[in-house]
Amino acid sequence: MATPDELGLTPDGWHTVDSARDAWVDALNINDDQLEDLLAVARIQCEAYAHTYEGVAPVNYRQGQIMQARNLWQSIKSDPGGNIGPDGMAIPTFPLDWVVKAVLRPKRGRPSFGF
Repeated sequence: MATPDELGLTPDGWHTVDSARDAWVDALNINDDQLEDLLAVARIQCEAYAHTYEGVAPVNYRQGQIMQARNLWQSIKSDPGGNIGPDGMAIPTFPLDWVVKAVLRPKRGRPSFGF
């Protein structure tokens, strides 16, 4: 398994500007300072919601971070009505949507007895 350094991540396993750009093509259009802020806020939100961990962040936490950074970016780019771009396409934005929550805290199957 690759180390965080080999993947271009922080020592504790979270995304850096460079690794985020590898995982998210649209991040190429975001300046370094903005992207760094997006990643920091997304990490804070993910850590607040996810279960605690020791050592290197699990891969699903990293994935949740990049997904949440995308959500934050979309909310910054859109107007208050959720529209973005000259054609006014609507893009819903959520603080921490259910998909990111499911990545951070996957539901565990429980055995069922009887119907």
